[in-house]
Amino acid sequence: MDIFVFGTLRCGTLRKIVLGRDISYDDICRATIKDFQVYWAKEGPFPVMIPESNSKTHGLVLKNLGEPDVERLN
Repeated sequence: MDIFVFGTLRCGTLRKIVLGRDISYDDICRATIKDFQVYWAKEGPFPVMIPESNSKTHGLVLKNLGEPDVERLN
């Protein structure tokens, strides 16, 4: 499964902590989503992505993830 991530999950060190493993550079690519903007959540120190016209959010696509990876990211 391929998943778009943004904000703090763009950091390799944090991504490894969350997933419990490294991801091959071949399974990571840069990506941009149009009409979304990133803001800091009011509830805590983490980013949220909100629809917003004429904006864009930069992130990464993590490719070839398994179910355990997706569960850890959720």
